[in-house]
Amino acid sequence: MKRGWILLVILVFSLLCALPPAQAKADQTDEVRKLWNEIRKKWDTEVNNYTTNIFSWAYRTKWYIDHLPPKELLDESGKKLEEDWVYRIYGVKFKKPGKVLLSYDYSEHEPLDKGSLINRAIAYTLKYIPGALLNYGWLDEEKIYVKFPYVGTREVLKMKIPIQWRVMMTALVIASRNEVYWKFPKDLKDPRGSDITMVIIGKTMDKFEHYFKIDDGTVESYLTKAPRLSKDYYKLKKDGWVEMKKGALDREPKELLMITLIDRNIERCRGVNKKVAFIDPEMKMFVGYQEYENDKLVGVYHFYNIEVNVDLPDKLWSDYFKDRKISDRK
Repeated sequence: MKRGWILLVILVFSLLCALPPAQAKADQTDEVRKLWNEIRKKWDTEVNNYTTNIFSWAYRTKWYIDHLPPKELLDESGKKLEEDWVYRIYGVKFKKPGKVLLSYDYSEHEPLDKGSLINRAIAYTLKYIPGALLNYGWLDEEKIYVKFPYVGTREVLKMKIPIQWRVMMTALVIASRNEVYWKFPKDLKDPRGSDITMVIIGKTMDKFEHYFKIDDGTVESYLTKAPRLSKDYYKLKKDGWVEMKKGALDREPKELLMITLIDRNIERCRGVNKKVAFIDPEMKMFVGYQEYENDKLVGVYHFYNIEVNVDLPDKLWSDYFKDRKISDRK
């Protein structure tokens, strides 16, 4: 199997190097499917756990909202969805079948003016105090458990935010020394509908599976190479939009394979006419994606600093709850 994979990678790179630019954009569905199936098999049979960082940006556009089914048009408070965005960096520990520890390391934008008082206080805490730790899949899959890092009262009170939220944040971080908060997964989705399970590489890959099963000629796929992308390849604008920096995809070395998928059935793809999947050929791992609406970038998700099959004892998840009670408030 390993020899077969090596031969496949050599063949892919040889073809990419040999083809002139016009031919490189020709539909390569069969080749892409074979590559994808190899990556999927590696995930299913050889990966037991991993640690990684994730860079995530997602913009919920009016176009996206217009293509949602009626039952998904309202937020958790019952109001109609509006345009919104997130820009975050996570640290993740994952262990099969579905145990997640997620460190909320950076957030540029949180819903500070939406939801209940407790939800707004949590949003302020996530934005201004990095290091909140989320636990999912250990006790159950119905709730996401949340612990906030302890920060001294004086440090919180110095923050340049309204006094009532400084007080609420202080109460949260103090209470978190003895309590574990919780939220329903549906209440912690990003603006484009991704929930905490998307930090599981296999679950994110599931969002691409249907492309490789369509044979009606409405999906095109082609293969190119790309550098190892990170947030440094993107520019965040003041209005929340992100765009790739000029020449980003031309940078060397080009260590990743890039699968571009074009879906011409707008209703089926819910307005997303193009997705790009990134593959690390050395690790045989899916390492991220981009989403486009009408060829405009609307979502980015990159796994980086991945270490596979490392020592992740269950104690990491069980100790999370040690000497703490589960809050009766979500």
